[in-house]
Amino acid sequence: MMAITITLQPPSERLFQQSIEGYREANAAIDAAIEAENWAAINDAQGHRDRHAYAIAMIVTRDVSPLDDRETRT
Repeated sequence: MMAITITLQPPSERLFQQSIEGYREANAAIDAAIEAENWAAINDAQGHRDRHAYAIAMIVTRDVSPLDDRETRT
């Protein structure tokens, strides 16, 4: 397992936590929908998962500082 540590401000941290939980719930819903062969539910759950993934990416992109030039050089 890989771990990443990032520091977020409280409003972003709350949204990040909600999005992580929503992403996990959507994955569980996808598994249940696949088991039931419910194609509409699979589609809906995938949409929910995508929205949570976009929110996570937006928060990380917006709130995490890029590395400075010294750290990106090889």
